[in-house]
Amino acid sequence: MSTLILTLERLRIAMRYYAKARTRYKLHSPFLSRLVAEVFYGKTEDEVSRRLLAYRASLNACSANCLSASQYSLGHRQAGLSVARFSQRASSPTEQCERLYRLVKWLKPHFILELGTGCGMATYALSMGPNQASLITVEGNRELAKFASNQFETLGLNRVRVVNAEFDEFLADTPLHPWNLVFLDGNHQLEPTLRYARNLLEQSADNLCLVLDDIHHSPQMYLAWEQLTKEQSIRCSLETPRLGFLFANQALTPGHFTWVPLAWKPWQIGLFG
Repeated sequence: MSTLILTLERLRIAMRYYAKARTRYKLHSPFLSRLVAEVFYGKTEDEVSRRLLAYRASLNACSANCLSASQYSLGHRQAGLSVARFSQRASSPTEQCERLYRLVKWLKPHFILELGTGCGMATYALSMGPNQASLITVEGNRELAKFASNQFETLGLNRVRVVNAEFDEFLADTPLHPWNLVFLDGNHQLEPTLRYARNLLEQSADNLCLVLDDIHHSPQMYLAWEQLTKEQSIRCSLETPRLGFLFANQALTPGHFTWVPLAWKPWQIGLFG
């Protein structure tokens, strides 16, 4: 797909999202309204923000070349990059990391899975929830997995386990695990995303929250998102500017909801129902 066509497709996706999006005052689901209030409008403790910024600074200062072409072809976008350069390209933004931290704080999951460790920025945020959840993060790049594992060991994050494996391989070898929260941030292609998500829906806890990153990144990711919202095991979903939330809890208000910040639609302030 050419750059122009991809840009036009992304614009179409953005316009479609914006047209149907509703602010927090129009989000008629008590559970999702609380999620938006706590996760998107909540405050992060100063100490947590400081630690996240310090971790990002440590990545930006790491000029070591950890991504050789041994596992990836020379044309792969990871090959030959330093940790700093890869982090600047691929790590979750600090604002999103704070939201992931607040999500863990609000949901209080016991078992967290991340598919796509990268340099560990989002992993670090997920690990700082107050409920001491067990966290497994999976990374296909051997050198990235080793780097992140060393970082977490230095930080004393004993509850975080880094697994170097392809996602399909990991999911096949780890059946029927009661995941409560899964963050899927890797291989942004249609078929793999659907395969990973459906596998997880089959083997996870009934109260699973499955979060997909970059749902508006490409036509393939958006199509995957739309198809997953229609899965029989999904009770409700929430589409946001970047993240997509899928919930399997059958006690929740059913439906597929789309949230937009109030600043994007200031006329939806809830004064007229």
